[in-house]
Amino acid sequence: MSWENIVGHKFQKEYLQKTVASGKISHAYLFVGKEGIGKKLCALEFAKLLNCFSPGENGSCDQCKSCVSIDKGVHPDLLKLTPEGETLKIDQIREFNKWIHYKPLEARYRAGIIENITSMTEEAANCILKTLEEPPPKSIILLTSSDMRNLPRTLLSRCNVLYFAPLPARTIESFLVKNRSIASQKAFSVAQKAQGSIGKALQILEKEEEPYRLIENFFDGLSSISSLLSMGSKLLASKTNLQETLSLLELYLRDLLMYSRFREKELLYFTELEEKILKTIEGKEFDEKTVYNLIENIEQLNRDINSNVNQDVALIHFLLELKEVIQGAI
Repeated sequence: MSWENIVGHKFQKEYLQKTVASGKISHAYLFVGKEGIGKKLCALEFAKLLNCFSPGENGSCDQCKSCVSIDKGVHPDLLKLTPEGETLKIDQIREFNKWIHYKPLEARYRAGIIENITSMTEEAANCILKTLEEPPPKSIILLTSSDMRNLPRTLLSRCNVLYFAPLPARTIESFLVKNRSIASQKAFSVAQKAQGSIGKALQILEKEEEPYRLIENFFDGLSSISSLLSMGSKLLASKTNLQETLSLLELYLRDLLMYSRFREKELLYFTELEEKILKTIEGKEFDEKTVYNLIENIEQLNRDINSNVNQDVALIHFLLELKEVIQGAI
């Protein structure tokens, strides 16, 4: 991974790099910052750097046996602990304490990463505190938390605390443009909503792109009669999925009508499907009256769903009609 693959946090990365170079390693570190900000990646890179066979100025080499094993999640001297459900439980910490006290098998340091320690039960917090008070040699404990206000002071006093500030919107924008091929304007809009967290920015993108994936998958299902029938059966098996799909289809059909009349991309809901929409309305099967009828069919299907009326035949008939209308674009 190396430091250059972690966005932002220049001070924190330089501090950890210098710490390893100096050889003055604390037994425990607490990384604090918003969810999705990069603190877990920094904890992992720090563990890699501590055990890397060929470290450089930018962190670990990513190529030696130790680095490759850590990246694959199979290094015997690295353990990542995450909450079971909503909390980190006492049994998890007991097992962790046993593991961290063993001597390293291959690495210079046995590294244990415990994520989201704010979720620890009181018993679990007391259990890890004993290990922090009497740390085993050649081991390092890396803790992460999104909020340290509710953590015991005794725990904080035994950790080297490193705070990770929210990332600037422009930094997140640059990441999205470079690594996700997102247009600059859209990337900046998402970055402004992300509150300094790349993880949150990716969640926003995922949510925004989900309707496009659903509609594209739907079109794939219309490519042949057999796939259409198969898709119809899957939709009928889930009332929620059927209603969600019908809602998106209604938006798409309304896009067809709007674009056929005004040719304005800004009026579209599915702006990124402009080319497909244009192909559809230029197809010989396209007819506004038919599209209006399809929208009415969707409304009737929704009424049938809410009334628990059998929709099998009506849905398949609707899908066949829709296939005829948009076949030029699929």
